Amino acid sequence: MDWIKEIKRNDNKALKLFYKTYRKDVLLWLGKNYNIDMETGADIFQQSIVLFYDKVIQNKLTDENANVKTYIYGICKNKALTQLRKDKKENSFKKEYSRMISTKENNENDFLEKKNETLSEALDKIGNPCKKILELFYYKMYNIEEISTVLGYKNANTTKTQKYKCIKRLQLMVLAIYRKKI
Repeated sequence: MDWIKEIKRNDNKALKLFYKTYRKDVLLWLGKNYNIDMETGADIFQQSIVLFYDKVIQNKLTDENANVKTYIYGICKNKALTQLRKDKKENSFKKEYSRMISTKENNENDFLEKKNETLSEALDKIGNPCKKILELFYYKMYNIEEISTVLGYKNANTTKTQKYKCIKRLQLMVLAIYRKKI
């Protein structure tokens, strides 16, 4: 069959037949030669058919100068190679991104670990009653009234004031310890 004349004469019917005639063979060939999966191969074939049709309609492909089977396989080959290059770039980007995220997470974990060590060191040095107030409030989740009762403070305001002073003192100690480590 002279595909080019038929497509020009009755583009839809001939093009559908051309599509059905070569689709399966091209998809198998793409999978075998370029390791292209069926879905990607179907996309490549579809794009190639559109390009082929445009060339025929624009008279850039004529019966004298074209073996249509060779031509469609050539278009598919070029599109497959382009897809493989694109996939390689994407995979390279994904690997680099994963490495960066992993490095960032490790750095963040190291930072948090050092921060916790510094805080723990400062809490060990702060002494009572600050250590007790902060442990009851932050670790045991006591409210201010409960802390006042446990520690025997006059009222909640006294406990709040003491807690505020303890936090300020702890912040200064953490900063001092951190500066020594740098």
